[in-house]
Amino acid sequence: MLINNISEAKAQLSALIEKVMAGQEVIIGKAGKPVAKLVRYERSEKPRRPGALRGKIKIASVRDGGFMNLLLDTHVLLWWLDDNPSLSKKAKTEISDGKNLVFVSAVVIWEIRIKQALGKLQIPRNFRRVLDDQPFEMLDITVEHAHAVGDLPSHHRDPFDRMLVAQAQVEGLTLVTGDIRLKKYKIPLIELRLNITRIRKMVQVCSTDLPWHLMNKLITLFEGIPKQFGLTVVGLTGVLGIFHQ
Repeated sequence: MLINNISEAKAQLSALIEKVMAGQEVIIGKAGKPVAKLVRYERSEKPRRPGALRGKIKIASVRDGGFMNLLLDTHVLLWWLDDNPSLSKKAKTEISDGKNLVFVSAVVIWEIRIKQALGKLQIPRNFRRVLDDQPFEMLDITVEHAHAVGDLPSHHRDPFDRMLVAQAQVEGLTLVTGDIRLKKYKIPLIELRLNITRIRKMVQVCSTDLPWHLMNKLITLFEGIPKQFGLTVVGLTGVLGIFHQ
């Protein structure tokens, strides 16, 4: 048995590999003692068969009371951080559930920062630190997401919402949103529906003398046109004001 020391093996590695490919046995030694053997790589052609753990794996589903992977729309994230009552009980329950993975897209942070820069949104200075402390997963925007946006029909023209829809499709996520227009994309949604009784009470507090037909119009406005950052009804000395935040 011929032993090649380590220094020789380093210097003659190509030649040794040629010997191994030709079927020769190559031993590498240290201080005259064999420590390793070069062998020819033989690719395994053993067929792959499924079912190695058949019957031993249970994949949880929503119907089984299992988990969901959620993607938060911009207003939903803000309402969560603010503990805003506009966030529905179902949405709050699912976001709170530790079994669910909750994702916040980079496009949501992008939209928040743009609105902040334009003076349309006020957030505290520690917003980033508070968000980082939340048990959420951050979702980057990828090339695949960008291409998926181009394949979407024109049901919705807002570029931020279109990216969220594309990410939900590509990543298999359930979008939590109050924008009912996104239902047209046939993606899994958790919708935010305002409680009709609570809306009526809000309106009555604002103006007890408000005609019923105007009250119904206001309720329809609340239910049918969910705004990006919510609606607030304010009564000022008998005057009803509706402010889009």
